[in-house]
Amino acid sequence: MQTKLLWGFLAMLLAAAFSLTSCGGMQAQSKENLLSAAGFRMKIADTPQKAAHLQTLTQRKIVPHQKDGQVYYTFANAQSGRLYVGTPQDYQRYQELAAEQRMAREDYMAEEMRQEEMMDWDMWGFYGPAW
Repeated sequence: MQTKLLWGFLAMLLAAAFSLTSCGGMQAQSKENLLSAAGFRMKIADTPQKAAHLQTLTQRKIVPHQKDGQVYYTFANAQSGRLYVGTPQDYQRYQELAAEQRMAREDYMAEEMRQEEMMDWDMWGFYGPAW
């Protein structure tokens, strides 16, 4: 029983370490996918002037701006050379999609933990690395 708990703890520790060490670029890509799905329009920094301006913007965060009395949201990623621009409706949809993604990820992690708890390593004769 103690071995079973140890392996469950190690599995949870490994899952937590993996989620903490995920690459920032991968997180940005995931966010960019959500922004596109929510209706944000992607603009490419296709000139040296646009690329230079993109560098000056807050990176990889959604930032509200006003233009002509309208609110717009931007997400700049100078590394990929992209600027995403969305309306308040696009931003609301992004928040909904991000919440759905978080819930799905939490459900997945909870199911993994439940499956790990159900595994009876001793029944299968597995007692660790030296078996």
